[in-house]
Amino acid sequence: MIQFVNVYKSYKNKPVLQNINLTVNSGEFMVLIGASGCGKTTLLKMINKLNPIDQGDILLDGTSVTKMNDTEMRRKIGYVVQDGGLFPHLTVAENISIILKSLGMPKKQQAIRISELLEMVDLDPSYRDLYPSQLSGGQQHRVGVARAFAADPALILMDEPFSALDPVVRAELQDNIVQLQKRYKKTILFVTHDMDEAILLADRICIIQSGHIAQCDTPENILKHPANNDVGSFVGPNKLWSNPEFIEARDIMKTDPYRISKDRTVLQALQVMNHYAVDSLLVTDKQGIDGIVWLSDLQNFQDYTSSLEDFISTDYISVYEDTSLKKIINTIDYNVSGIIPVISHEKQLVGYLTKSILLSSLSKQYETSDVSNTRSGII
Repeated sequence: MIQFVNVYKSYKNKPVLQNINLTVNSGEFMVLIGASGCGKTTLLKMINKLNPIDQGDILLDGTSVTKMNDTEMRRKIGYVVQDGGLFPHLTVAENISIILKSLGMPKKQQAIRISELLEMVDLDPSYRDLYPSQLSGGQQHRVGVARAFAADPALILMDEPFSALDPVVRAELQDNIVQLQKRYKKTILFVTHDMDEAILLADRICIIQSGHIAQCDTPENILKHPANNDVGSFVGPNKLWSNPEFIEARDIMKTDPYRISKDRTVLQALQVMNHYAVDSLLVTDKQGIDGIVWLSDLQNFQDYTSSLEDFISTDYISVYEDTSLKKIINTIDYNVSGIIPVISHEKQLVGYLTKSILLSSLSKQYETSDVSNTRSGII
């Protein structure tokens, strides 16, 4: 666990970081993000004492970094920088073995460990004898990650490691680091200036603006509830709508669906439909939803005093209020579904969706409306 306690840092008497109080939990993937010059890289480098702390303290598992031996501490922290940070005159194996030698590991075990690490980052062991200049940018970064994991540290620091890579390679490495973090339960503190990357990677995102923490929360909460207009502007007006996995049924559903009880008659159902200009009604009782009645099934029936119970269709799909828009659009058949009841986990009806609501929601990612309009449309 990392704890930042009232951390302050200045350069030439100009404050760079002020009143930083933040806890990064063990096993968490935390992303530090902000505009250039906001202090995010400075904060990262203060953890392993590449930058000294002017005021306040940083604790690693309860111990102040100021009380730790520099060399011993850095052996327990993996570090990945933008260009991979490989030594050009050393082979892949030699670059990785720098860490292993510092641990006093015998050469035979080093060789075994290097092969394990290369396999871990999806590189063939034959790469061990190549020099960095013989590798692509993505391969160099994989070696950099392997070296950071070499001593099996609990904490990995990553300073904009993928920013210079092309989008395809970058996406592959992003997926790879998330998989490694989950598999080996590492604590990762990752610096980026790219909000899309932060959303893709983070358990929590810490937005730094002008040396202060503007907001620290889950990607979903930051997208839905930016702390202020500056955070909203930084995140971007349509970012939520381009990440449908964070939009839930409750965010876009209509409440108070038109409903009727099964004890009513066909005529009464037709009157309700006519009054509200709808072609279906949800049939409900205290226990939840009994089904749906459709105008097409009722309008040609002659005995309008008949019980509605004989016309209830149970051929429908419902979704929970916390079902993501991404899951809804991947599972719903728009040609069949019609009205989509939204229910609580206690099976109570809380709202409904329609094809037009879903299409309208999906179209919002292409709108250029301002942040306030976007927020008001989902809350």
